[in-house]
Amino acid sequence: MSKVDLTANINTVSLAFQTGCTLEQLAYADFFFQPELNTPWNVMNTAGLKALLQENLM
Repeated sequence: MSKVDLTANINTVSLAFQTGCTLEQLAYADFFFQPELNTPWNVMNTAGLKALLQENLM
């Protein structure tokens, strides 16, 4: 279990499954960010990009 609130990420994954989101869509989705609190690349973007890279290596 995490001590960090993962609700937004869980909701994103759930919505991605429900809508048939592709890895490309997840990797390049525009997620809100606040420059003073986090980076422009959301963890969901990073996961999508890594999955695309891994898929291309297979």
